[in-house]
Amino acid sequence: MDYDIIVIGAGAAGLNVATPCAKLGLKTLVVDKNPEAIGGECLNTGCVPSKALLHVAKLKHDAERMAPFGITTSGAIDFQKVFGYVRDVQASIREHETPEFLRTLGVEFAYGKARFISRDSIQVDGEVHRARRIVIATGSRPRVPPIPGVEQVSYLTHENLWQITELPKELLIVGAGPIGMEMSQAFTRLGSKVTVIEKAHRLLLRDSEEAGELIGQHLSAEGVHFLLNAELLRFTSPNSAEIRTPEGTIEQRFDQVLIATGKGLNHDSLDVEKAGIETDNGRMKIDPYLRTTNKSVYACGDAAGQIYLTHVTELHGALLLWNFFSPLKKKLSYDDLSWVTFTDPEVATFGLSEKQLKERGVNYRRVVQGFEDVNRASTDQYPESKLTVYMKGDYLLGGTMIAPNAGELIQELVLAKQNNIPLRKILEKTYAYPTASRINRWLAIWEYDRKTTDTIKKVLRGAFRLLN
Repeated sequence: MDYDIIVIGAGAAGLNVATPCAKLGLKTLVVDKNPEAIGGECLNTGCVPSKALLHVAKLKHDAERMAPFGITTSGAIDFQKVFGYVRDVQASIREHETPEFLRTLGVEFAYGKARFISRDSIQVDGEVHRARRIVIATGSRPRVPPIPGVEQVSYLTHENLWQITELPKELLIVGAGPIGMEMSQAFTRLGSKVTVIEKAHRLLLRDSEEAGELIGQHLSAEGVHFLLNAELLRFTSPNSAEIRTPEGTIEQRFDQVLIATGKGLNHDSLDVEKAGIETDNGRMKIDPYLRTTNKSVYACGDAAGQIYLTHVTELHGALLLWNFFSPLKKKLSYDDLSWVTFTDPEVATFGLSEKQLKERGVNYRRVVQGFEDVNRASTDQYPESKLTVYMKGDYLLGGTMIAPNAGELIQELVLAKQNNIPLRKILEKTYAYPTASRINRWLAIWEYDRKTTDTIKKVLRGAFRLLN
């Protein structure tokens, strides 16, 4: 059957392309192996369940901090109810990502394994489908390193984590990226004893070293035990591992082990070579327009093999849609991207990193500010929080905020960076008091205080006396 658009994969990436195309009246087919997996990783095994779990863990943590105000709590967590809540949240979101709902928007579905049979055609369970444009949005899967003895361990990944039925007494987490950090705090707050192993010398490698160090201090204070510069040498039994640390080799016991060491790609069964798509070390070769070496076939989301974040699928989807309908083609850029690790406090980063700025030879100024003047931070008893930004003149280039709800607070700075809005415009805005977002106003105040030299002060004093 012939289509305008075929999308392989019904996760966030695939639906971000297929749904707008179908709404515009293009004949659109979405192919996925399993109708139960519509919505992809984010809904089923990633962002949604993890954030629901973090919410419950925070409620418990906050309740335990009420004793100074005369409120005490007791009792054990009902783990079945916790995961029941997670599933309820998923179900409420899934209502608008079902095949039935999407068909009302014009999306057609085919279920089964897809494979290319030519440059513009795929086969799904014996049926051939052809399209003007094909988008590969097959997502990713957990990457489990070849650790000796791993075959004897019933290890968890972010996919099967949501199938456990009991709270682990001792949880070992391998990897200190966003998944490892978020789950270490969630399970510690729920009552597990958590140890995190990281091969690198620091946490959250995508963020600044300063951010990783500060969030590590916060989580350590809550009870998370970190082993940095450490390597899991082998599993010695279903419930123990041998770990090399800077202080020597140790034996670590656990009830459950969560492997959070990154992701691998999912397109290996598509026979992409039959479509003229070249690969390099298992990754499809992608140009700045997200096209493969077959210019009629595109990659979107994790399948592009670049940055594994759900909202990157929105960036990719918007780019593809623009280029499908406009003769003026746009290239992909991550310069305005932001991301959040949803620990408490959150770590939110946007724009260009200090490393990127140095590599590009950009002259910049690094500005670091605490939340001492943000009165909402005092009323709400914020933990130590910090905003670091990189600026050129009056313009933001990037930065990181570590604070409760930093992912929300930083969005104004993301908008300013993306649209080249000078910092003085933030200073001109009147913020409701005492909102936490006034941290952005204080950034502008501090910057203009710094710029107000003695000469400028002298000129302003003269102007005042002359005019008044």
